[in-house]
Amino acid sequence: MNTYKGPNVSYTPMAQENNDAGQEGLDSLNPGNVNEMGNGVPLGSVDYSRQGNTYYNMPDTQNWSRQERMPFFKQLFISFVPPLYAKYKGISKTATKSFVKSFMLLLLLIAYINVGISFFAGGKDGTGILSGILDFKIENGELSLEDEILYKDEAKGSVIYANDEIASFTYDDLDYYIKEGYNEVLLISRTNGIILRGGMMVRSFKWSQVTAKVIDKKWMIAKAMPVLIVGLFLFTFVAVFISALFYRFVAWLFSLVGKLIALVERKSITSLNMSKVAVYALVPGMVLRTVVRFIPASIDLAISPYLVIAYLLLPIIIMAIAIPFME
Repeated sequence: MNTYKGPNVSYTPMAQENNDAGQEGLDSLNPGNVNEMGNGVPLGSVDYSRQGNTYYNMPDTQNWSRQERMPFFKQLFISFVPPLYAKYKGISKTATKSFVKSFMLLLLLIAYINVGISFFAGGKDGTGILSGILDFKIENGELSLEDEILYKDEAKGSVIYANDEIASFTYDDLDYYIKEGYNEVLLISRTNGIILRGGMMVRSFKWSQVTAKVIDKKWMIAKAMPVLIVGLFLFTFVAVFISALFYRFVAWLFSLVGKLIALVERKSITSLNMSKVAVYALVPGMVLRTVVRFIPASIDLAISPYLVIAYLLLPIIIMAIAIPFME
């Protein structure tokens, strides 16, 4: 019986009839014996180690993997230095998308910090959101206010009046406001409140009905915090997803401008690299826009026309410098 051998394949159709004495009686279909036949390679198998196959030994595999895992803040830093954009060439399209999402999340967190400063510390203009709410306290069934509150909306016919120096209001106190043409009235005293809805429905309440021992601004924040955290988490998830899509759409528009720049500069650049240039070229302008939010509103208003021009021109200038390095 002949044994056929190729350069990398050994195949024996049948077991030899006259085998060695030590092999007599062996089952030719036993996998352990099959592996002992031929040149040490399982029947019908190919020994890739003897091939000149370079699939598993690509010289740039390690470099590609390392570049694709480029740290986020390194990508962020390089976006400000156009001559270094060549380092983006090895980054995959998926890695670029991940950077956009992370960048949108970072900007959103900075926006939260800005809102937090406005809410608690007075913001960039020195007047916080909470400063618009007068200090108050409800304790032992009585209300104490920092100052009286009077709010009128003539167009809607509504009025709110609160004064802790008045012991209590009665329904008769509504007559004056009804004659003045108000149909939505809220009167708050030290011990109670009267509500007029639609010029007809009247309700009253007493502060002694409040079950909490003490209610003030800090209590309001503490009670609202869990709801705010859950709402903020859901908002962040949706906002990052939508903003990332919008960012990539804007980057696509700028990539069209980048193609015109490449034609003027007579540079040949792939569509993938052009999209990367556009994505990272938008970063400095977005960072500038975020920083501007922390400056006083008066200055922001004065320079806003110039900032709009800067937001449009800065990515184009960066692309013009970076494109030759991405060729």
